[in-house]
Amino acid sequence: PQASRNLPVEGQIQAADIRQVRETAERMASHFEKKAAYATPLHFVIDDKDVVADPLGVFGRKLDVEMYLLLARSDYCAMWNKVIKRSHVARGIPVLSALSTARGILPKADRSKKRLIADLGKDLVNLFLFEKGKIQDYSVHLSSQLGHVKDRTHRLILDWVAREPGIEEILLTGDEMPDERFSGRLAAETGAPVRIAAPSGLAKLEHPSYASVAGLIQIADEIASAAPMSVRDKDFLTGVREKAVSFFGDYF
Repeated sequence: PQASRNLPVEGQIQAADIRQVRETAERMASHFEKKAAYATPLHFVIDDKDVVADPLGVFGRKLDVEMYLLLARSDYCAMWNKVIKRSHVARGIPVLSALSTARGILPKADRSKKRLIADLGKDLVNLFLFEKGKIQDYSVHLSSQLGHVKDRTHRLILDWVAREPGIEEILLTGDEMPDERFSGRLAAETGAPVRIAAPSGLAKLEHPSYASVAGLIQIADEIASAAPMSVRDKDFLTGVREKAVSFFGDYF
């Protein structure tokens, strides 16, 4: 969706202006039955001519945004909020498995390339474009409805590459991760580099099946480091993180 905001007077664009135009775009796309579960700006346009990734501090009179949204059923969002409340979590932050997967397999300094990522799970197959640290497009498929998961995923990837030019790399990860023969065949057919991607930096969580979990822990670390917290709370979160890594490493 797209949205516009006319500033009262020409001047520097402030954080509040960016927030308001983003919220307008979300409201335009959402409705009674669905809410935005994930929202990210693709780009901004200043005064109908200058396309920028971040308009903060730029001079202008009009600000437009083009957003990428993923909508979820409102009743599912309500159930999720109820679970968070009953868990006595002060603030629940939804994180898409695709986003945590990308964070898990790509270091922060290497998230700008245009990549197609295929996360082959036991229940779901996630295919998404990831560029400049953001999800640009996303599709989810039930594994049970794909028949032979690897063959069907192979065809889906070929379809993505055919309609989306400029893909610089294809990454394969997840529980049902294909073998080197699969990736070699895919590279020959698409002409793009293909590799099997696994998380790094977390002991016991270095298999591709842990990509999403590893990314989720990294996102939690980023949120914790950015928010003001007491030493006691930080020690508690560090303990939870260590227990989570140990739990997944020992039982899965």
